[in-house]
Amino acid sequence: MRRLVTLALAALALASFAGRAPAQDEDKPPPFRDPVPELARQLKDPSVEVRRAAAFALKFLPSANDVVPNMVDALGDKDEIVRNNAIDAIVLTPPRRCVLPLAAALKSKDALVRQLAAATLGRVRRYTEEAIPDLTLLLKDPVVDVREAAAEALKKIHGSRREY
Repeated sequence: MRRLVTLALAALALASFAGRAPAQDEDKPPPFRDPVPELARQLKDPSVEVRRAAAFALKFLPSANDVVPNMVDALGDKDEIVRNNAIDAIVLTPPRRCVLPLAAALKSKDALVRQLAAATLGRVRRYTEEAIPDLTLLLKDPVVDVREAAAEALKKIHGSRREY
């Protein structure tokens, strides 16, 4: 009798679970969310470690083309590592996407941003025709480092090895 009751309870328990199928969503991975917008937001985080990590991660994301203006803004960051990671990320984006924001950065009030934008345009080299007039104007910048960066960028863009 005891065995019969145990079997009956087991059968009831199994029957109660028989109508339930595991949720279809449990087997699927969560939907892909593009991390680029969140990383762009993190470029303005108060923590330098977060800004460094965000700029570093953007170098490896092919969809980071849409946040080039945010990366150009990061050229004005106080931390050198953030600035360098932003430069690397900009250089790895298609040139047609990054030249106009960099050309706009050549007109910044911050001399360091102008210098880094000019040096980055020198690394990009291609499709920089829109920035050449602004680079040429930087040859008369009051800050020596900005003038030197503009001259080096123009030499790299034109493939010149001459010393001036």
